Amino acid sequence: MNAVPAMRQSHHELKERVHRALLNRLNLDRLNRIGRAEAEPELRGLIIGLLEAESETTPLSLAEREAMITDVFHELFGLGPLEALLADPSVADILVNRYNQIYLERIVRLEETMLTFKDDQHLLRIIERIVSSV
Repeated sequence: MNAVPAMRQSHHELKERVHRALLNRLNLDRLNRIGRAEAEPELRGLIIGLLEAESETTPLSLAEREAMITDVFHELFGLGPLEALLADPSVADILVNRYNQIYLERIVRLEETMLTFKDDQHLLRIIERIVSSV
């Protein structure tokens, strides 16, 4: 197995464990009422605590920890791995063929990305978010 997909899979698994544990601790009604800006400092502390609990089996560098925190926020408040692409002004279009094949268009050139969703269910959850907001 290639090291990059294996590393990506372990990243997805850790992110999913932290995300699930965070959801189990949160009052989602309160979170929706107060909004992201007000909730973010408290959530950041909770995520750091969850990552510290995981550090015995999955140690992370400071940069990896910050990336994981960002990824969990993207799962909670946005469209998961698509958030980084949506924030990039040079991206004209995003095409998702399947959970592990995402393309983007920049200045009439189509490029495959290294981004993936964990699996089909993860992709379907994000599709449901997109459709429900339309």
